[in-house]
Amino acid sequence: MSGLFNQLSETKRDIIRKKINQMLPKAFKETNIDCWLTITRESAIDPISYDLAASSAVARTALIFYMDGDKLKKIAIAASYDITPLIESGIYDEVISYKNEGIKPHLKSIIEKINPNKIALNYSREQPLADGLTYGMMNYLIETLGEQYKNKFVSSEDIIVHYRSVKVQEEIEYIQKAVLITQRILDECLSANFIKPGITTEAELGKALEDKTKENGCTVAFCIVNVGASRGHSTPTERKIVKGDLIRVDFGIDYNGYKSDIQRTAYVLKDNEDKVPERIQKMWDVVFKANREGMKYLKEGCLGNDSDNVARKIITEAGYPEYPHAAGHPIGFDVHDIGAILGPNWPERYGDKIFKKLIKGQTYAFEPTIYVYDEETGGDLSIGLEEDIIITENEPIIIGKPQTEIYLIR
Repeated sequence: MSGLFNQLSETKRDIIRKKINQMLPKAFKETNIDCWLTITRESAIDPISYDLAASSAVARTALIFYMDGDKLKKIAIAASYDITPLIESGIYDEVISYKNEGIKPHLKSIIEKINPNKIALNYSREQPLADGLTYGMMNYLIETLGEQYKNKFVSSEDIIVHYRSVKVQEEIEYIQKAVLITQRILDECLSANFIKPGITTEAELGKALEDKTKENGCTVAFCIVNVGASRGHSTPTERKIVKGDLIRVDFGIDYNGYKSDIQRTAYVLKDNEDKVPERIQKMWDVVFKANREGMKYLKEGCLGNDSDNVARKIITEAGYPEYPHAAGHPIGFDVHDIGAILGPNWPERYGDKIFKKLIKGQTYAFEPTIYVYDEETGGDLSIGLEEDIIITENEPIIIGKPQTEIYLIR
């Protein structure tokens, strides 16, 4: 059975190996953790094991990363029939095979030899990608290593955040390409060249976005088309786009395994109009201000909460209700990747993710939004403006060409 890691392109495998070798030593130093242990098995696959060439493992498999002085050491322990993908991955310095004796004696021996001060395990209250250790396997580790090791167990959340969310240059270039393609597709579709009022439907607009994505050699990550009243995360309908409609598209693609997430807003002019109605223009102006002012707090060392606080305050002080979600999130391997959330202090919604610091080299989508109840449609009209950015030491780099005014469709 071939692991999914080895089905990736050679470029993608190189990137993952590079990230492991570059990011993990930095992560260990930043977190004061000296050993990271991932343990996975069939039907209870740890999500990070896909990155570590162990997603096809049948029997218990342990992946151990630790610092030996200033050198990163990488060891995998697997059943004899599970070792081939691990060897072929090129990730590990050593791959240990077990048979009838099981994994226990090998794992115990290695951990005792390392004698770590802290062992990072994949459990987390808030980060799904760092929460792959099952309750049963936690008990198995205690049984294997002994009760004395329980006090050394810590969450691997910060380790995985550093490894997965901080991008190397090749990843930045892939994300930039994904965003540029996405923006170009949206520009083409949210225009009078494609949208014919009274004829074109939401579903047709969604299909055009999908078709153009395929033409560019990519796949659709997600596609939300809301005409009139906002329906949140929903599929495009057969509703026709008519004059006077507000159109919000939230759309992302996958380019070589990396995602984009862009929102654009358009308005279909009525026969007697040559500009956006005043109330919609005001909504746009406030959202634009919230977007740009909030972005000033998207830099290394800022908390996830900082940018949301600024954007949310601008919107509420303008007389609008606060948006019922975070202002932004990390992007990369996934549309919603691991890292700090750019959100409000809602403990049961976002936990402590909003108080995590931003790190240079992370990539984010930023989307403060206005929702206003509209009697005509019986729902909320919404203005969405979402840009993808790169975290730096100073203000972020906005990828591509940001939207600065509402698209007008005649």
